[in-house]
Amino acid sequence: MGFFLYNPDQKSREESIAEFVVRQNIYREVLDDLEGSSMAYPEQHFIIIGQRGMGKTTLLQRIKYGIEESKTLNRWLIPVSFPEEQYQLSELANVWEYIAGYLEDFNGFEGLSDQIRQWQYADDFEERAFDMLKSMLNKCGKKLVLLMDNLGDLFMKLELKDVYRFREILQTASEIRVIGGAIHIGGLLEYQMPFYEFFKIIRLEGLTKEETLHLIEKLAELKSEKDKIKQIIDESPGRVETLRVLTGGVPRTIAIMFGIFLDHQHEGAMDDLYRIMDLATPLYKHRMDDLPVQLQKIMDAVARHWEPISVKELAQKTRIASKTLSAQLNNLERQELVIKNDTATKNKTYLIKERFWNIWYLMRYGRKDDKMKIIWLVRFLESWSSTEELQMRIESFVEKVKKTDISEEQIRLYAGVYTSLQTLPLSSRLKLKTIEKEMRHEVEMSDDELYASAKIEFKKGNLEESVRLFLKVSDMVGRRFDLLFELTLKNALAITFENLRMDKEVNQIRLLWLYTMEELIFSDRVMGVCDGHMEMDYERQLRMLRRCLEIQMACHEMDILGKWDRVFSIFVVREAMGRFISLGFYNFILKMAEETVVLVVGKTVPFKDIWRPLYLAIRYLYEPEELEKQPHELKEHAKLIAQLLLEKIEKADHPEIKKRAPK
Repeated sequence: MGFFLYNPDQKSREESIAEFVVRQNIYREVLDDLEGSSMAYPEQHFIIIGQRGMGKTTLLQRIKYGIEESKTLNRWLIPVSFPEEQYQLSELANVWEYIAGYLEDFNGFEGLSDQIRQWQYADDFEERAFDMLKSMLNKCGKKLVLLMDNLGDLFMKLELKDVYRFREILQTASEIRVIGGAIHIGGLLEYQMPFYEFFKIIRLEGLTKEETLHLIEKLAELKSEKDKIKQIIDESPGRVETLRVLTGGVPRTIAIMFGIFLDHQHEGAMDDLYRIMDLATPLYKHRMDDLPVQLQKIMDAVARHWEPISVKELAQKTRIASKTLSAQLNNLERQELVIKNDTATKNKTYLIKERFWNIWYLMRYGRKDDKMKIIWLVRFLESWSSTEELQMRIESFVEKVKKTDISEEQIRLYAGVYTSLQTLPLSSRLKLKTIEKEMRHEVEMSDDELYASAKIEFKKGNLEESVRLFLKVSDMVGRRFDLLFELTLKNALAITFENLRMDKEVNQIRLLWLYTMEELIFSDRVMGVCDGHMEMDYERQLRMLRRCLEIQMACHEMDILGKWDRVFSIFVVREAMGRFISLGFYNFILKMAEETVVLVVGKTVPFKDIWRPLYLAIRYLYEPEELEKQPHELKEHAKLIAQLLLEKIEKADHPEIKKRAPK
């Protein structure tokens, strides 16, 4: 089942039937309706509404196989399955063409596509195509049931006249019946729309506890884990309901989370959480993409809040009127994306129904720092595990730490997670204290010991660990500068400063020292490009310089140094520009100049618009004809700047400058 999480229609008939264990009552309802009718007259049509992952495609597939298995139906009723993505269908005539091609495999319909295609350039092609299809169905004594996944998308693509025409056909033609699927009703069935009160609506809601259990047992059977699942359910019967609540009862999410359901080990389950989030991304991302812009904004605000949020709070966060918000929240509630909670007052609160979706959203789009990562892992564990299971996880964790059977990064992360849990008994907290003592050893190391350890890690090539140890050194003396300088030249600069930004307790003197040093490193990088490295990869150098500029911008945002560091940076860049120009690296200069604008104005802007005279002057040095296209005043200004640049080159005494200077 896991191989086709997003393409259930790719399974074999046998697999699809064997794995269809939920939605049985809906399946029987539809099939009984079909078997109870001969379609002598136009019949009631169905539409199945449910968010992504609720099982619409799987249900339509099962209905198809049910018709083919039914001795009552298979003699006269042909199910026609439409693909979930209907890229080739943009007008009603395409629907009849698709059906004709589908029927070619059935006895009596050979050559139907060619017969229809002969009228493809006629003004009334759609009418002729349908009449020919209808005539052939009557001749062969067959009827059709169209299983149209994403029916709402099809109606959105069709012109309104085609939608009305389709409605007229379904009302009057007894040869065709539709069972469609849609993510939400949207404008499809609203008042004054063509299909208002036309379809019989079947809503797919989240699975019940019993249905969730059936699905888990079937997944276990498919993965040969029946005994393990039975043991888990016997020992922790509440876990099934926890899984249902976390997933909102969405079958596809339950299938995705099945691996974490099996795992009792602390790091196994937590590592699985990241893997599962990757698996869930297509489902969850499409769910947001399916929504109109305003609903996306509301969902984002509700998700980021995590706890139930009132309409008043949402109005403040989204700047959307309360009346509009209430209507849109009702819309989201109908789509089973949010749930409404009653409060002691008349005001209602709302939260994301599928809690795991909320965790995924925050882990993916929330703040990226480790503290927030720990908070959402805590949320997950608190939602997922009983107190007894948390105790088991902590005992396993402590044992692995003692045996050094777990990485230091995992120790820091999981220790932070477990100590943040609110429901831990005293015995578990005492066990975690032993871990804190183990970790405290590093804190108690002297500066000399930390420096020596950092140097060892650096020689091993473990740059991140070396930087982490070095940043614990409190005495800022020359040898610390030497080590950090070495690390920086080994491309650990980004690691160093990103770690530094995380440390909110660092003093301003230390920041000033490091930023000053970083400016010198930046200068060294720039000048290194100029001095005798003519054969190097300039695109790679540009990427490194761009990273330096990004780090400088981060420094500016913290506003520690005021304007001094910005002035210093511009001086370095301006000096470098002169040397680049003298060496003839014009394209490189233009790219670098655009990066420098970020430093000056605080955001990305088109360099050639903001500094157009300088831009044209540089272009003039190697493409003089480009300047002739410009207005006279701008052209003269650019020529003057170019002359000043050339004078700078003539004064230079660097051998490479003299060799490369433009004539």
